[in-house]
Amino acid sequence: MSVIIPSYNHASYLEQRIQTVLNQTYPISEVIILDDASSDHSLKIISKYSSDPRISHIIINETNSGSTFNQWKKGLQLAKSPWVWIAESDDYADLTFLEKMAGLIQHYPNVGIAFCRSQIIDENDQVINYSYNHRKFSFGPTEIKDTLSSGYCLPNVSACLLKRDCALCAVAGLGKYKASGDLIFYTRILHHTNIAYEDSVLNYFRDHAGNVSRPAKKNGLWVTEGVDVIGNINFSEVNFSVYTFFRVGFNWLKRVDKVTFKNKITVFKKLLSASWNFSLAKVSGMFNSSDYEFNS
Repeated sequence: MSVIIPSYNHASYLEQRIQTVLNQTYPISEVIILDDASSDHSLKIISKYSSDPRISHIIINETNSGSTFNQWKKGLQLAKSPWVWIAESDDYADLTFLEKMAGLIQHYPNVGIAFCRSQIIDENDQVINYSYNHRKFSFGPTEIKDTLSSGYCLPNVSACLLKRDCALCAVAGLGKYKASGDLIFYTRILHHTNIAYEDSVLNYFRDHAGNVSRPAKKNGLWVTEGVDVIGNINFSEVNFSVYTFFRVGFNWLKRVDKVTFKNKITVFKKLLSASWNFSLAKVSGMFNSSDYEFNS
């Protein structure tokens, strides 16, 4: 297993994160630590681990990359193992996380994402909530249609074990996103593979004042970026009925009251573009079906 730790101004939580990576009960091939120009004392904490033989890379950016997804991409390019864990620096894990995730992917060898239940905690490790339960196994297109297309995402990437090749293809171009890049990331991956779930709480997802997601949510980016998920669905591969497509579109339209007028126009344009792509896929499917019947 390769572990990627993207770090940015999370010194208060960083040592706990690194310790719960290095002390996993399952063997780790390498740990890649990527700091995105932290201005707190994160570098001092990272330097304490530089002599650990499992740390294959410590890369410190001189200037901030502008997006955590740029750091994900860098880590995925460096990783050597077929499976990777992107362990965000403000979260932490149960010490059996990798062991149980490894068992899950052995049981379901045709998955590209394996994830566990998460406990959502605050800056003082106090429990706020739990992530939702999920089916033990789901085909990728089904997960896209039933869950991701409506903006309902996996708890966070720290809860996931990812097939490296799928993840590396999916991360391209996500550096422009501040809020919903992970939603699009999972959607791209699940066009080509499936997903499995472990219902044990093995990931501790921290919700705190320094989260990038908080200002993004306040600015309406969950809607204006999130709706891009529909534009990233290949409707020739993920079979939506007309009813399902319009139900999903209506779910996004219900959220536009949370954004400015300018952003409402942006959302409407993106939904119209997705509607056009959906219509083309349906028409193409009808012709292909007719050709098949004629040739047979």
